[in-house]
Amino acid sequence: MSEHARSWSPAWLRGNRNLILFGALMLTIVMLPALEHSERGELLFAVLNMFITFVSVIVNGRSRVLFWIAFVLAGPAVVLRAIAFLNDSTPVLLWSWGLSAAVLVATMLRLLEDVFAPGAVSRDRLFGCVTVYVLIGLLWCHLYAIIVELSPGAFTGLEAPSRSLRVADLAYFSFNVVTTVALTNVLPVSRTAQMVVLLQEFAAVFYMAFVIARLVGMYSSASARSGDTGDDATPKPRH
Repeated sequence: MSEHARSWSPAWLRGNRNLILFGALMLTIVMLPALEHSERGELLFAVLNMFITFVSVIVNGRSRVLFWIAFVLAGPAVVLRAIAFLNDSTPVLLWSWGLSAAVLVATMLRLLEDVFAPGAVSRDRLFGCVTVYVLIGLLWCHLYAIIVELSPGAFTGLEAPSRSLRVADLAYFSFNVVTTVALTNVLPVSRTAQMVVLLQEFAAVFYMAFVIARLVGMYSSASARSGDTGDDATPKPRH
């Protein structure tokens, strides 16, 4: 590898962290058909979940505090997920899901910090906007899985028995809630499940409202600055 390539690669990775995380999330969504409830599907989802956790930790490198929070939480999350897969321990699995959700929250905070920070609208910032939207869906997958594990029957219309559901099985429902597209027969029936669904709807709607207002404001400011520069650059007629 040439010296130019070695110096370019880390710079490209640092400047496209949001793009890398977005690609990893899209890979998880595309792989959902292979994650149906089976031993092979659970193993594949565990590997993908570990990969997402690892990428999330790397993405948080821009914020030292959030990086160390994600780093400290990611290790136990990965270890507990592996133990739960080997021993089929429900408490360990729940702790793994909870820690993974915490890593996603830390990642979302870092991305929101980047999205709403002052500065120009870059490509990576735009990917950060989209990635937060996807992370809302993935985060609530973990929350729904925890609810179903603790309270079987909290949702109706689920094909698999409540006790055999995993995070991947609830992804379709979660992303339907985020996009407000009612293409699923799953309905929350318990008070807790209904409250969590409402929180997800609020999070998605409020986020879109804030981010659209932010992007419009950034573009307007950039246009105003360019307009002022153009006016100043116009030569004044001599009398």
